[in-house]
Order: sequence, then C-alpha cells, then structure tokens
Amino acid sequence: MKSNFLIGILVTISNLILSEPEPLDLELLEAGVDYGVDALKDYPQIPFNPPKNNNNSIQYMLYTDQRRNVPCYIEPYTDQFDKCSFNPNHETKFLIHGYVAILAPDDRFNDIKKVLLDYGSYNVIIVNWTMYNNFPFVLAYRNARIVGIKVAEFMKFTVNHARASPETFHCIGHSLGSHVCGQAGRLTSNLGRITGLDPGGISKFLRLKPNIRLRYKDANYVDVIHTSDIFSGTGLGYLDALGHMDFYPNGGVEQPHCQKGRRYQLNTVKNLTIQTSIDEGLCNHYIVLSYFKYSIMNNCRFIATKCGNFLSYKQNQCSPFDHPITAEMGFRSKKMTGLPPKSKFFLETLEFPPYCKGEK
Repeated sequence: MKSNFLIGILVTISNLILSEPEPLDLELLEAGVDYGVDALKDYPQIPFNPPKNNNNSIQYMLYTDQRRNVPCYIEPYTDQFDKCSFNPNHETKFLIHGYVAILAPDDRFNDIKKVLLDYGSYNVIIVNWTMYNNFPFVLAYRNARIVGIKVAEFMKFTVNHARASPETFHCIGHSLGSHVCGQAGRLTSNLGRITGLDPGGISKFLRLKPNIRLRYKDANYVDVIHTSDIFSGTGLGYLDALGHMDFYPNGGVEQPHCQKGRRYQLNTVKNLTIQTSIDEGLCNHYIVLSYFKYSIMNNCRFIATKCGNFLSYKQNQCSPFDHPITAEMGFRSKKMTGLPPKSKFFLETLEFPPYCKGEK
C-alpha cells in the first residue's frame, strides 16, 4: 500500500522540483513580474498572474448570520469592504483550502461554514485561491507564499479600517492551506489562533526549503490535527509536530474509516469508493475536515491524552501515570499553560460519524 501510494504521488509530481528562491521582498511579490520570471524559468509556457486582493484573483467570501447562504465578496478597499456586513465585534473565522481543491456550494468548507454559523455569530470568510493552487505543485507552493502575504494584508486592513482585533481572528487551513495560514500569521501581530488540518507534507517530501511551513510562533495559539503521513505513504500530511499542541487521532497516520470498500469524499467530489492505496491516502488526508466539523456540531468531544507516542497511549503508559494530561481536539481546543511547544496528544476515533468516542 505505502509503496504504491508513493509511486502515485511521484507520478503526479515527477520532474517538478525546482530550486527554491531566496525570500523576496514584498514589493517584488506585489509586482509579480520579476518573481514570475524567476519562479517560472523552467515553465515559460505558463502565464504568470501574481495573486492580488481583488475578486478577479483572491476572493474573500464573507458569510454571517444575516447572509448564511450567499456570500458577500469582500475586498480590502474602503468602498468595497463597507458594502458587506462585517461585524468587528464578532470573531472572524478564515477557512483556507489546499492544493488542487476546488470550491462549490456543497463543498466541505461550506459544510464547516454552516455548522459554524449554527454554533455562534461569526464572520466566516472562505478564502478562494483556486486560481493559484493547481498543478504543478511547486508553482502552487510558491503561490501559497504570496497568498499568505495577501491574507495578512487583508487582515491588516480589517484591523485598521473596521477596528477588528487580530486576537479574534482564527485561521483554519487544510493541507497547503495550513501553511498559508502560517504565512499570514507570521505577518499579523497578535493573531489569535491557527488550526492546521493535516498540514501538507509534499514540500518536505520534495526537499523544498521551508519558506512556507506552519509554526507554533505564527499565532497566539496554534493547534494541529494530523491524520496522514506522506513519508509512510498513508496520505499527503506532515507528521512532525508544528503547533503549540499537536493532535494525532489514531496515531495520525491511518484512519479507521479509510478502508477499501468504504465511501469517502474529497472537497467537492462525494460518494467515492476506496479501491486503491491512493484512495486510502486521500481519505486519510481529507477526513480531518469531517473530524473538525463534528467537533463543532456535536456534543461528543474528541478528548486526547498527552503522550510520547500512540503505542504508549494505547497501553496507558502516558506520564504522569497517576494523572495524565488531557485536552480537547478540534474547534473547542484551548491552549494549555505550562506545556512546551509541539506537545503531542493522542486519541482514538470511531469508524463512522460522528467519529468521536468521548473521554478515554
């Protein structure tokens, strides 16, 4: 299974490894011209249009209590921003998709948006960067770096113009979108929280320099959920601890639901049947979106235990033995004081929705 999955990944991204450029200043990124020439020197046939904060490039789709189903396309310019009902007194949830994802009215991010608005009054902003997240991966990786800068610019405008507090911002990213959140957080002082949903590991697999990689320093609280590992051939995720608190359901590698013959879904494509090891890996990588959704909408909690590894967790060998440290995974996760960064928490889930088992 593992070797077949890696072969499938390699076929998809073969011959795409480029040398990573040194960090470019914001003016060069904004202009896009010289960056485009440098970044695409081996791909002259691909036109380069640098990401920009307008509705023809990066879209910010705002949903609120008053506008739950039809988004207001909000832009970081006074006349455009004021047309939308952004409420600075409410928390803002940024939802950022990953590599090759597409958006549609019934996609996984809209599912999360709906349950967020059912749960409370939020500004929910789905960031659409689908013009820049496509094959080849190295190009999407470079674009993600600029998109993160643009998201930071949007956040800064929101703080300055609407008087919103960055502490009330929560950036939720899946796959490569996790690292976009990290880039935005590095450039946004006092960002409240970042949740990384199975952060993408392809960049490390390709040995690219970590110019984009989620880090615990990118927000006041960074929590990460790991559900797959590209190096073991079980998905597209990055297994190393990245946040203040990292959660590893079922060890963070293979998820119980993702077995051959079962149904799974990507972002927009639903009711797929798991037939191959690649299907299993994609299921592992995308099921984290379901875990997060159910952590919002369900009374059942994903309770995890701080431990050295999954085997020790299963054998009840987590220190301190008399009173193990527990924490909640998902939407309700809270930063715990007194813990070192990259603290690891483990738990088991059920095979079927709502997946959570409650406290061990």
